[in-house]
Amino acid sequence: MKTEPARPARGLFPWIEWGEGELSFLGKREARKECEEILESLFGVSRSELYLANPPDPKAFPQFVAWIRARKKRVPLAYLLEKVSFWEDEFEVERGVFIPRPETETLVEAFLKKGGFSRNDPFYFLDLGTGTGNIGGTIAKLFPHSQGMASDLSGRALAVARRNAERLGVSNRLELVQSDGLPAFGEQVFDVIFSNPPYVASQEWETLEPEVRWEPRQAFVAGEDGLDFYRKITGELSCLKQGGSFWVEIGGGHEEKVGALFEKSGFRAIEVFKDLNRIDRVIGGIGLHG
Repeated sequence: MKTEPARPARGLFPWIEWGEGELSFLGKREARKECEEILESLFGVSRSELYLANPPDPKAFPQFVAWIRARKKRVPLAYLLEKVSFWEDEFEVERGVFIPRPETETLVEAFLKKGGFSRNDPFYFLDLGTGTGNIGGTIAKLFPHSQGMASDLSGRALAVARRNAERLGVSNRLELVQSDGLPAFGEQVFDVIFSNPPYVASQEWETLEPEVRWEPRQAFVAGEDGLDFYRKITGELSCLKQGGSFWVEIGGGHEEKVGALFEKSGFRAIEVFKDLNRIDRVIGGIGLHG
C-alpha cells in the first residue's frame, strides 16, 4: 500500500481512494464518507464538487494526509474537523470536550413532544453538564421566549459552549456557569432541568471504542455501575420548581433503576423514550410534587 497518495490529475477522487484504503477499519462506506467530510471541511466545497475535474489548491493536500493519519490513530473525526452536527446546527468542539452524539437528539425530541411548552411559551431551564452547549443552545433556539443556564465543571467546555451560543444567536438568553451539581445554584428555581450525564460503569471504560477514550473520562464514567450521577442528582432537586420536569439521557439497561430513582423523587409521571436504534435512551420526570 502506498504511504502517501499521488497528486491527483482529475479532481480529488484519487485522494479519496487512498484515504478510503487507510481508513479501511471503518468499513468501505464509512471510510469514504469520512474522507469526503474531511475534504469538504478542508477545501470548503460541497460533496459534488469533490469529484470535479479541477482540484482545489494542492497546497492543502498535506493537511488531508495528516488528518487521515490522525484518524487512523483513532482520533475522533469531530476533533479533526473541530465541529459536529447536532439537531439542525453545527457545534464547535475541541479536544478535551465531550463530543455530542446523535442519540442525544432523542432528549430534545422527547421534550418537544411531551415537555408541555409551546414554541412561544416562556420558561426557565438548566442544562446541567452542558459540554459544547448542544442541548442548552438547541432548546434556547427552538424556544425563543425561554431563558436558561448551562453549567459545566470544565472551563474549556464552557468556553466552547459560549462560542456556540453566540453562533446560534442565543447568548443573551443562555448564561454559562462553572459549577459541579445542583447545590451551586442556591435559591435559583428552574421550570425544567436537562442533562446528558456520565453513565458508563468504571470497569467498562477500557472496553469502549478507541475514539471514545480520546474524550474526557469524567464525561463518561459514573462509579462502579454507572448510576452515581442519578443517585446524587435526584436527591438535589430543590432548585426544580413544584410541577417542573427533569429530562436525562441514560445508558442501555438503566431505564428501570433510573426510573425508580425518579419515582422516589416524587414525579407525577415518568416516561422512557427510545432512540432511533430502539434503545431506551431518555427518561423524563414530569410534574415534580415533592
